[in-house]
This record gives sequence, structure tokens and C-alpha cells, in this order.
Amino acid sequence: MSSTNRTVVVTGIGATTPLGGDAASTWEGLVAGRSGVKPLEQEWAAEQAVRIAAPVAVEPTEVIPRPQARRLDRSAQFALIAAKEAWADAGFEAKAGEDPNVDPDRLGAVIASGIGGVTTLLDQYDVLKEKGVRRVSPHTVPMLMPNGPSANVGLAVGARAGVHTPVSACASGAEAIGYAIEMIRTGRADVVVAGGTEAAIHPLPIAAFGNMMAMSKNNDDPEGASRPYDAARDGFVMGEGAGVVVLESAEHAAARGARVYAEAVGQGISADSHDIVQPEPEGRGISHALQNLLDRTDLDPAEIVHVNAHATSTPAGDIAELKALRKVFGDDADHMAVSATKSMTGHLLGGAGGVESVATVLALYHRVAPPTINVENLDPEAEANADVVRGEARKLPVDGRIAALNDSFGFGGTTWCWRSGRSSRPGAVSGRGSPLGGGPLLLSARSRSSPRPWMPAGRWGLGAQFPAPLGGAYLAAGSWGLSAQFPAPLRGAFQRGVPTPPGGASGPGRLLPRSGTARVRRPRACRGVWRSPTPGRCPPCGSGPARRAGGPPG
Repeated sequence: MSSTNRTVVVTGIGATTPLGGDAASTWEGLVAGRSGVKPLEQEWAAEQAVRIAAPVAVEPTEVIPRPQARRLDRSAQFALIAAKEAWADAGFEAKAGEDPNVDPDRLGAVIASGIGGVTTLLDQYDVLKEKGVRRVSPHTVPMLMPNGPSANVGLAVGARAGVHTPVSACASGAEAIGYAIEMIRTGRADVVVAGGTEAAIHPLPIAAFGNMMAMSKNNDDPEGASRPYDAARDGFVMGEGAGVVVLESAEHAAARGARVYAEAVGQGISADSHDIVQPEPEGRGISHALQNLLDRTDLDPAEIVHVNAHATSTPAGDIAELKALRKVFGDDADHMAVSATKSMTGHLLGGAGGVESVATVLALYHRVAPPTINVENLDPEAEANADVVRGEARKLPVDGRIAALNDSFGFGGTTWCWRSGRSSRPGAVSGRGSPLGGGPLLLSARSRSSPRPWMPAGRWGLGAQFPAPLGGAYLAAGSWGLSAQFPAPLRGAFQRGVPTPPGGASGPGRLLPRSGTARVRRPRACRGVWRSPTPGRCPPCGSGPARRAGGPPG
């Protein structure tokens, strides 16, 4: 099949970030305005000028079996976790070939990383120096190669239409999603798993970025260090993690009855050709990418109500991006709610475009723009060019079609933009660029046709509804009596003694049986089945166990 007009939609999302071990907990942290930045406690950090970073909230070894984890670079571990979540969220129950809903020859994987297996490379070099040649791991090469994360994701889902790894520094994750869109549009694939990952919290990258004067040295206030648009911003904070989406042709999604977040409509690409690391001060490369995007798609700029900005908290890059938005959109920029989520996650380098695409999808899906935190004194140039969401999350228009941008920029001056169109429910994904020339992601969505989706209020929902295809509400805790709708991966969730309705949906909210225990399959990557009244929380997903009637979940 070859076509340049195929409609591309988003059907699954996944993430592991400094705010949470999955997309749901990450979104909860973003809406709450919670920082994931912490002091570095490793011994090597003591001699560093920068002693803060944003590590993942859930260690991958709590999700991936240790024997498998030992054969994967940390960046590949993140990618695999996020990809498996997105795959399950899209409704696939097994890898291609085993799941009848996807043909492995029509399935692709595009996972990017800006630095690749840098921790493996550096750690194994230390082994070589300290312990000798024979102690170097035989898995070193497949662990350190930049396409390792994409290769492992491709193996996990059974992709045979192509497994790719675009590299463009901090724009890599967004470029991967743009590449995936084109794979589907041009008929190379029907489904593509795409996103970005990075794991570079290591002495050498920290020292190198610190010596470039690119990172914040606000070691005494870790949570307040990443402050995009604040007049006192002094550089980015390094984060780690991964964000992945499942993209699919609209025809393929419809044929299998998939839930659709939104349509990925187009992308714009450019380079500013200004400097290897510094952004062009007026944002000309970004402007060109934005205009390229608008020229190739049909959305009215007035429909764009939200921008997930690249904004890394650097003095030059933050303002150049806002100037570009003002130049291209003019007065329409006044109604665009600009969020800089790196104020909470830190900068995930090659993983940023993936994670922020997921955040932009969820912003449209829930019609809520996350806040930019730590803005105590808004830069006058930022105030003159954009409407920055500060303090608290902001509601977006509920009715009609809306769109959103996600900008991603990277060293080298590359600029990418894309945008999404119609969807049965708000949400979509796209984005890529460079702070030195970068690109935005544009998403759009129509008005809701179903109840307001999940707005996290606690691990068990506290009566909230989830955006899953599960029809029935599922009870979390005995006579505590608060019910919630669970997300897509919990297709097999059940209570012993409570019948489930046809179609695999979860059962209605009811009291747990007083005799016996409740068995609950946990979200996404959580392999364990926890039984009440086991105390504490499930390590992989962080949720509390179901308990006997009489009290809330732990």
C-alpha cells in the first residue's frame, strides 16, 4: 500500500519519568505542579559543580526482571517500560503475530535517544581499566549502541516493517514520532511504536553540561532549580526517562475497534543553521518550522489553545521560542496557554520529545494545561510574547475542536513541527525540534462524547473516571465505597466473587467479599498480583493493594 494521504491517529501512550512510573502518575504530577528534581546522592556528585538532577520515580529493576535488565542499558530499560505500557494502552494483548489485530510485517518501531548507551560505555570502560579485558561484559556492544532501545522495543512487539533510531540531540524523541507518522502516511506501516528515551545522569555528562554553563547550579533548592521564563533562570536540570506513543492508520484502528486519542495531522521541519549549541536569538528556525507545519495542514491557528514548550530554563532558548510563536501566530498567540513541563521533569534530552508529546496528548485529552512552576518573577520578554500558565493548571475549552503544539529543539539547529487533527476524544501526539533550531508538535481534538476522563486524585481514583475503554466502574476498597474506572491495561482486572460483564470490562463497584481475598491485576508493567490485606504499595506501579471491607486502599 502506498499513499501520502493516510490519516494517522494516536491509540496508546506510555511513560516512565521523574514524576511517575507510568503515564497516569506522570500526568498526575504534572497537573499537581510537582517537581521531580532531587539532590544527587551518589558519591561522585560531591565533587561536581552541579549536584541535582531528576531521576525516574520508579527504578526500572522494579518492573523488568533483573536478568533481562542486566542485558539492557538504562535508556533501553526506560524505553521498554514505556513501550509496553503504550502497547497495552492501545489494546494489544500480545506481540505482533500472536495478537491477531496486528501484522508484524506492517508494524514498525522508532525509538530515539540523544546520547544512546552512554552509561554502559562509560561504566564498561571503568571495568576495563580497573579489572581488565576479560571482565568487560559481552553484552556491552548491543547495550551501548544508539539503536539499542529501538531494537529491544522492536523485538518486544514483533516489529518487522522497520526499526529506526533518528538522532538529533534533544529533538530526537519528537523526530522519532514524526518519522513514525511518515511511515504510516506513506504506506510503509499500519502501526508504529514511537518515542524517545534517555539515561545520562552520570558523572561525565553532568560535568560536561555543567562546564558548558548550560545547567542550573542551584543546588540548595533542587525543586526550584528548573524555572523556565523566570528572570533568574540559570540553566536546565538533567532528567531521565522515556515517553512512547502508538501511532496507527485510522483505517487500521477502526477495523479493530481501537480507542483513538487524536489524529496526527502533520509536521514541519527546518534548521536554523546558526550555531552548534546556541539558538538563533529571534527564533527564525523555529518560525520556519511552524510556518512549514501550517502550510502543510488545514487547522486554523485560532484552534491552537495550548503549547507544551521546549523551554529548558536557559536564558536564550526560552525567549527565542516565544518570539517565534508570536511571529508566526501574531494575535492568535494571545489565547495559547503555554506550559513548560521541564520545570517539573527536568530536561530528558533525547527523551524530552517523547515525554512531552505524551503530556500534550493528555492535556488535550483532559482539556487541561499543566502549570509552569517556579516562575516567581516572569521575564518581561516572556510576558510580552506569550500567555504562560503559572501556579495552577488551567482548563482548556471543552467544546469544539482544539489543537496544541509541542516544541522540541536540539543541538545542531534542527527544527521539526507536527500537528494533529480530529479525534473522538481530545488528545494526540506529535512534535520535534531544537532550542537551537527546533520544532513544535501540534495537536487537536473535538469536543467530548463521553464523561470527563480521569483527573488523578489518588492511586485508586477516589471516584474519578479513567479514559479507558472499560465500561464498568471497578471498586477499589470494600465498604470504603469509592469506585473508579480503570485505564485500558486493566482489561483483566477483577474481584473474586464479583461477576464481570460481557466484553471483558471490569465489574461494577461492590464491596469486597468478607471471606477470602481480592485479586487484582495491576496496571501496565506491574507483573505482580497483590492480595489483600497485604500492606504497603505495589513497587512497580505505586498503587495500594485492594483490602478487605472497612478501610481505604493502602
